[in-house]
Formats: sequence, structure tokens, C-alpha cells
Amino acid sequence: MISFKTALTRIFESVKELPAQTISVDDSLGFVTAEDIVSPINLPPFDNSAMDGFAVNSSECLSSKFEVSQIIKAGDVPSPLKLWTCAKIMTGAAIPQGTDAVVPIEEVEIRNDEVFILKSPVTGQHIRRIGEDVKAHTIILKKGTILTPRAVALLAAVGLNEVMVYDRPKIIIITTGSELIQPGEPLPPSKIYDSNGAALLAAIKELGIGARAISIKDDEASIEATLEDALNNYDVIITVGGVSVGDYDYVKAALKKLGVEEVFHKVAIKPGKPLYFGTHSGCRYIFGLPGNPVSALITFDRFVRPAILKMMGHKQIYKERFSAVAVETLKGSHGKVDFLRGICRKEGGRFLVRSAGSQGSAMLKALAEANCIIVVPEDKDKIEAGSPAEVELC
Repeated sequence: MISFKTALTRIFESVKELPAQTISVDDSLGFVTAEDIVSPINLPPFDNSAMDGFAVNSSECLSSKFEVSQIIKAGDVPSPLKLWTCAKIMTGAAIPQGTDAVVPIEEVEIRNDEVFILKSPVTGQHIRRIGEDVKAHTIILKKGTILTPRAVALLAAVGLNEVMVYDRPKIIIITTGSELIQPGEPLPPSKIYDSNGAALLAAIKELGIGARAISIKDDEASIEATLEDALNNYDVIITVGGVSVGDYDYVKAALKKLGVEEVFHKVAIKPGKPLYFGTHSGCRYIFGLPGNPVSALITFDRFVRPAILKMMGHKQIYKERFSAVAVETLKGSHGKVDFLRGICRKEGGRFLVRSAGSQGSAMLKALAEANCIIVVPEDKDKIEAGSPAEVELC
């Protein structure tokens, strides 16, 4: 059995980022850039008006009366401004040669087709200068940037229709157990509904990617055949159940037979001690999660989720932790890192945390009601009421 920190280290020494690919900007939401992105143009690409109003030469505004020599809409190519005239201009329209200011429409009067300036403009006012936002040939998005709608807007604004990103992993979830029945089916005696498949599928979708989920019985031949197919077709294989020491826990033996290299099995954590991790062909990653529902989700969140994010090129792969004050004594397990399901609230400028209820590894209600995970380090058997506790939001 290895420590929590050692398990994380071994996983991330093994897991590599996926190859880069070029995709359409329209399809890039949620992907991560695999290179620095450089703008091919200035943004804005030309001087333009920030307001509806009148483009003028400010040095001529000692005379407050102008004729309108042209009307410039967004997209028009303006003519040079004639002396002692102004141009009626719309927001975003190009500034004509010979002008250096825009007077807002609210600061003029129009009488008999003549424009009277009510307030002398300052040179450069209400003009968005070329390259004011982005200079041509400069980096606009660094490698490792998550492409949000805001980032996509920037790519499109500088004229890019393709972007190089890290690929996304193909993931399969394999729940094992002859006792499992799919939700929606009648529940026979001695059977339980498969909550792990649905929960892990949801957890992966929360990362913005998809996965396939299947359930198989505790049959050695079926498990081996399913795993062999998964190793040939998926980047990440998540098995649930079958990695403990029961008479019908066939997963670990099948993985060994199929040439999977075991990196570790069993971690000093609670829940989730039977966690398994292995690799195949240097680019397939196999996580064997315990079958208890709480254990499966806790180990997914602590180990599998960060590995998937690393494969996708994310820089921030761990959930942030913060300190909260325990309002009750929180029991841990000396020698193991405990992940307790908790409820955190802010009161009087500080965070307070308590247990969400039963901490059994099969107790889903407390997990569903929890809004945080309380981390009790391996060198403590409890956190006393009134003491600080390390917390991660769910």
C-alpha cells in the first residue's frame, strides 16, 4: 500500500498530454490550446468611431458651424474630409482622413442642415485606434488556455477559423457485478441498481467530454473480453468493482493477463483503499475503482479527474483547497488520508464546516447532500471542534 501523495506522483509521471490537432474555431469550446496563438492582424484593424456622432478636425472647431460632407456607416470606406466640414459617423465606422476627434451626437445641434458644436472636442476623443486592443503578430492566447466563449470571440475577431488544441481522450466506464441492474428495470431480490455508471458518466460530462458506460456480470471470460476490446479502442479505461480480494473480483487478474503494467494497487486513503492504476502500450491508462458508490466517486475526483484534465492539456488539474473551522470533531484514520463528506457555510467572514452525515463508503445520501470534501491528513486521527480543516468544494 502506498501513500496518497505517492499515488498521485506515480499517476502523473505516467500520464501524458494527448497529441495536438487542428480544429474549427466554431467547434473549439472547452478545448485547450496546444500552442501560443498569435494574431495575424491589429485589432481594431483601423481607426474607428466609438460613438454615433460627427467626425471633425479639432483644430477647426474654433468655428462651431460645419456642413456634413458625408455619412459613414460601419463597413463604408470613407473619403478624406473636406476643410470646414464634418462627417456624420456611426459606431464602428472607419475614421476619415483629416479628422482627429468624434463629437457625440448629444453634443451638437443641427439647424438648417448645419451642425453646431456645443463643446470643443479633445484630440483623439471617442476614437478607437488601430491595434489599441491587440497588436499584429503578438500572442493573444497562451498555450494551455481553455477556450471559453470569450476566447473564441477573440480568435474570430482576429480572423482565425482554425486553432490547434489538445485532443480529448476516449473514455469507457466498465461497471462489474452480477448484482447490478440498470435503473428503470424491475428490481429483483438481492439485486441493486448500478449507480456508479451513471455517476461517473455525469462526472466526466461535467468536464465537457463524453464517455461510454457499460455493465458486465462477474464472469471471468466476459470481463477479459470486454477489457481487451477497451484496451484496443480507448485511452482511459475506468473499471468499477473487481479489484478487491473477493472470490469473484476478476478485473485485476484479467488486466495482468492482457499485458497491463500495474503501477500500484491499494492506497492509504479512506474511502477508496483498493484503488488500482496501470498502463498499457505507454498510452492507455487503466483505473480500477472500488465498487462502493462513495469510494468510486471519491477516487474518481482525486485521481481520475486530474489525469483526464492533464491529458487534455489543462494547467489547473486539482481542485482548490481552503481552510474552514470545524464546528464539531471530525474523525479520521491515523495512517490514511480521510475524505469526509461535509457541509460548508460562510458565517461572520469565515468558513465553517461540519460532517454531512454518515461516512460509510456505501452511503450516498450524505454524499449527495454534501457541498464539500473535508481532508483529514494521515498524521491525524481527528480534527477537534474549533480547529482549522482543509476543504475542497464538491
